[in-house]
Amino acid sequence: MRPLGDERQALRSAFAELGAATWKDAAQHAQVGWDVARVTVVNMARQGGDLQRVGYERPAGSACWMTLYELVQPDDAADDPPPGSAAAAELQSVLASWATFV
Repeated sequence: MRPLGDERQALRSAFAELGAATWKDAAQHAQVGWDVARVTVVNMARQGGDLQRVGYERPAGSACWMTLYELVQPDDAADDPPPGSAAAAELQSVLASWATFV
């Protein structure tokens, strides 16, 4: 996988420091150009899964609403089936049969 670009790293750290923010706030904090920030933030929310939309804000003196984005906190246990479920039992049996096969 390719390493993250400089703009994406800067925006990611800006969202980590700011919390929920608009792309303009993050671009200003990260000192990234607005055109690059707008496209990168949308891609981070849509494709990368790094950001999630959490609401809308109408900045003072502005006529339009802006989307608030927040950095997604990775949850390592989200992919594991809950203990005691049928999926966990099936996974355990598959792993046991693979271990005996090898």
